[in-house]
Amino acid sequence: MLKQLRRKIIWMNVLLVGVVLFFVFTAVCINTYRASRIELESGLKMAMDMRWDDAGFKPSIGGPQRPARPAPPWLYLTVLVDSNGTVLSQSDETATIDSTVLAQSIKMALENPKDCDMLVSMNLMYYKNSLSQTTLILFADAGSVFHTLRNTVLICAALYALCLTVLFFISFWLSGIAVKPTEVAWNQQKQFISDASHELKTPLTVILANNSILMGHRQEPVQSQWQWLESTQEEAQHMKRLIDQMLMLAKSEEHHAITECTEISLSAIAEECALGFEPLAYEKGMTLESQIEPALYVCADATMLTQLIHILLDNAIKYGRKGTPVTLWLGRTGSSAVIRVHDYGAVIAPDDLDHIFDRFFRADKARGEGGHGLGLAIARNIVELLKGKIRVSSDDQSGTVFQVALPLIHKKDADIQQ
Repeated sequence: MLKQLRRKIIWMNVLLVGVVLFFVFTAVCINTYRASRIELESGLKMAMDMRWDDAGFKPSIGGPQRPARPAPPWLYLTVLVDSNGTVLSQSDETATIDSTVLAQSIKMALENPKDCDMLVSMNLMYYKNSLSQTTLILFADAGSVFHTLRNTVLICAALYALCLTVLFFISFWLSGIAVKPTEVAWNQQKQFISDASHELKTPLTVILANNSILMGHRQEPVQSQWQWLESTQEEAQHMKRLIDQMLMLAKSEEHHAITECTEISLSAIAEECALGFEPLAYEKGMTLESQIEPALYVCADATMLTQLIHILLDNAIKYGRKGTPVTLWLGRTGSSAVIRVHDYGAVIAPDDLDHIFDRFFRADKARGEGGHGLGLAIARNIVELLKGKIRVSSDDQSGTVFQVALPLIHKKDADIQQ
C-alpha cells in the first residue's frame, strides 16, 4: 500500500508539473515564432519602403530612386505584376526563386486578402502593395523563421525531458520523506495489532483451558473447582485492564480527545493522587513522599490529568526497590508546572530510554513484569495533548526520574483565595 501511495505521489507531481511545463514551453515556442515572424515582416516593410517614391511605387529598374538604404539581412525578391498576375518586372535583390514557385507564390499572394502573410507551403513570406492596375510584391525567404522555430522546439523538448527526469528523481526523494510518517504510523499500527493480539491470546488461552477443565467435571461441586474459577476470574480481570488501557491509549491519541479545556488545580489533583497511593506504597515496603506547591493551575481535562499522575506513581511504586522512597514533586519552573516522580528501582538501560514510551515496550525483566507496556505510552499521549513535554532519566546514583512540564495558567489572587 505504501509503495502504491508513493508511486501515486510521484506520478501526480510529474503529471502536474509536466502539464505546467508543457504549456510554458509551448508559449515560449509560440512567442519565438511570432517574434521571428514580426521581425521578418518588419524587414519586408522596410524593403517595400525602399521601393516607394513620391509618384507611387516603382520597381528598382529605371525611374528616379530614393537614396540607397541598407538591405535587410533576409533573402528577398521584388516583382511588379498587373491585375492578371502577369509579371511586368522583376528585381532579384538578394534571392532567386524558381519560376514555377514564383508563379504559384504570386497567385497565392494575389488571392490572399492580407497585405502580408506567410506562404508556409512555399517557405516564403510576402508583402504586397497595390496602386492602380499594378501590384508590387516582395517575397522573402521564411526559412529563418522556421529554422528558429525548429531550434526553439528542439531546445524546449530537450529541456522538457530534462526537467521531467530531474523532477522524477526529486519527487522520488521527497515522496520518501512525505510517506515516512505514514510508514511509521502504519508499522506502529501493525505492531500494535500484533502486540495486542499476543497480549490477549495468553489470558484467552488460560480461560479456555479452565473452562475445558470445568466442562470435563460437570458432576463436581463448584467448591472443588474453585481454583479454576478463580484463575478464570483473574485472567478476565487481566483482559479487562488490558482492554481499558488500549481504549484509553486510543482515546488519548485522538486529536479531539479533550473536548473541553478547563482550569484545573494541578496541586489539588496531585495531592489526591499522592494520598491515594500511600497505602499501595506501604504494602510494597516503601514510603511515598510528596512536595507539592499550592495553587498551580493548568488548562486540562481532569480525568486525563489524574490518569497521568496515576500512571507515573503506579510505575514508580511497581518498580521501586523495597525500603526506598518514592517522591512526587510538583513545582513551578518559569511558565510551566513541573511534575517529577522519583524512584530508586532498577535502572533503565540507556538503549531503552528512547523506547520507554513506545506501546507494549518493556525495558527489561526488572522493570517489565506485571504490566502491558501501555501505561507510559498513554502518559506520553496525554502530555502531548496538554501541549506539554515528558522525559525520563535513569542512573545508579540518582535513580529513575520521570518529569512532565505543562503550561501554567495564572489565576487572579482572588480566585486563588477562594
